[in-house]
Amino acid sequence: MCYSFEVSLGTGIASYVLGYILFQRNLTEKEKQSVTAYLIITSMQFVDSILWFSKMKKNSLNYITTSFLIPIILSMQVIYNIYVQNKFQKLYHLILLAGYSFYLFYRVNGYSRPLCNNYFSSPVWGDRELTLWELFLFTILVHYPNWDTIALFFTIILLIKYFINGALGSWWCFIGALIGLYYYFTLGIKKS
Repeated sequence: MCYSFEVSLGTGIASYVLGYILFQRNLTEKEKQSVTAYLIITSMQFVDSILWFSKMKKNSLNYITTSFLIPIILSMQVIYNIYVQNKFQKLYHLILLAGYSFYLFYRVNGYSRPLCNNYFSSPVWGDRELTLWELFLFTILVHYPNWDTIALFFTIILLIKYFINGALGSWWCFIGALIGLYYYFTLGIKKS
């Protein structure tokens, strides 16, 4: 769904407005953490909008956005889940988180370009499509220990890979919109 500046920016703004609305509800601590994680994840919409605004030309804006902003937000998602939500705070956890974060900076370093072989034309970060194993590992690190959610995201990743054919990393808009709808109808709602 992140196939233009307007869609990326609009989805980012809508996600943040939804986050604000959700925080006005009487949320449990776990639900507050879920909304915070959602806001971190949907921050990628703003990064994609910068890439679209720059028309993904090989310039300094594209390079800084791709090489720094994208891996920072990706790392924040993993760190928030592992360190804050799951409270894995031993030294070896921190070393593994640092190592994975460094890998993300290495992996997407460079320039993003539009993928033009499908209708959605989403950005390909770092000029290389993300591999399935990279997406599966990222999904596990961001959603552990919620295996139902991990299985759902594996299914979505495979559907995007084989039916839409590309720009897997940039489908944050679509996934963010789905998560937002789910949260809107489930978080902070009193069950009778």
